[in-house]
Amino acid sequence: MKNTFKSLRRVLVLFLAALLMAPGCLGIPQAFAREYQDFPQPVHESGVYLYELTGDQTAVIVDYDGKDTAIRIPAELDGYPVSEIGKDAFSYYEMDRLEIPAGITVSGQAFQYCVIRDELTLPEGAVIRSRAFEYAELPTTLTIPAGAVVGDNCFSYCERLTALFLEPRAAVKGRAFSYSEDLKNVVCASGSVIADNSFYGCDRLEQLALCGDAALTGRPFRDSSAFESLTLKEKDYEQAVKSAAEQALEPSIKPGRIEGNLYVNKSLRLECLLPRRWSVATPEELAAGMGISAEEFGQPGSLVSYLETYSSWTDLLAGTKTGEQLSVSVAPLPEELKEAMDYFTMEELAAAQGISVTALLSAKGYGEISFQVDEDYDDFPIDEYSCVLFQAVENGETVSIRQVFYLVDDALVTVTAISRGADSTVELLRYFVG
Repeated sequence: MKNTFKSLRRVLVLFLAALLMAPGCLGIPQAFAREYQDFPQPVHESGVYLYELTGDQTAVIVDYDGKDTAIRIPAELDGYPVSEIGKDAFSYYEMDRLEIPAGITVSGQAFQYCVIRDELTLPEGAVIRSRAFEYAELPTTLTIPAGAVVGDNCFSYCERLTALFLEPRAAVKGRAFSYSEDLKNVVCASGSVIADNSFYGCDRLEQLALCGDAALTGRPFRDSSAFESLTLKEKDYEQAVKSAAEQALEPSIKPGRIEGNLYVNKSLRLECLLPRRWSVATPEELAAGMGISAEEFGQPGSLVSYLETYSSWTDLLAGTKTGEQLSVSVAPLPEELKEAMDYFTMEELAAAQGISVTALLSAKGYGEISFQVDEDYDDFPIDEYSCVLFQAVENGETVSIRQVFYLVDDALVTVTAISRGADSTVELLRYFVG
């Protein structure tokens, strides 16, 4: 679809350029042509690239019509040095690797909404203008090279980026990485500068390492959750990068930590301390219930492997003698549901889950079952979630079941609270803190 739209656009651009280059032939007044002689510029074709020439005879890439998954931007086209990648030139394009050579400016929105799976290589001294990679899906690690300047909102709302490395004298402007919510580690070399609000809304950030005289101006991490900040020597930069890169390779969803009645899972952004009257399943008990060893329960790779084979991983299971229950489960999103999430809201997802749970309760013998999406519930410590409340009867007793749904990467996290008699599920969910 991307190539179809770009092919049509190329035909239209070339046609408009031809009209303005020959106004007398088509009856367009010369005065009109002179007034608009700068819009659009004549477009030239060189293989899979379309480009315009600037006044100093350098090429600005305006479109790409190829199918390569490994792209190295050419240093010249038809003998003209390439000076810039223009707006929308690669927007929405999917590739494995992208390399941009020295001396080429990346314009705003040039790679907006694109997908770069494995590697993005930028040159030293790169100039990356505002919104150049906004909403892109990036590799898990990214290096901003020495002397590069990253514009406002350049990498905002990017997915998958886990670790960011700033080399000496790299400059990051305001909101450059705002709301890139997968970001966990930032390592800054000596001489690098991070501007106010650069990482606004990066609420999964875990560690910031400042080497040498790396500088922060204002509050770059405004509205980001608590994270560990390290001050290192200049010579420690390479080791800090290596450590963060290794962490970026780890699965993003990990098993929780259970110690007595304390449950913590940073990857799911959950923490819960239950009163002593609660019985909490130990890691060994949870592992036995899933048919794995206790050692496997604590390994991130085991969780990933288990979800590839089975439908759900139980991360917490707790209850009281009076029938109150709390649980946390993780399930992989089916491919068709991943695609649907681009079009449906979390509330619509919750409604669909509600229908499935109703059928399950009915099969287990519950009666008088009802459910509703509770849009008024706003106490849970996660930014985006939906809530469903079920009411049912079992052996003449009313049972209330409240489930909170939210997404972490490609997994659905479900937090369930159950009470009998009066509905106390909201109070039970208050044991969870962010």
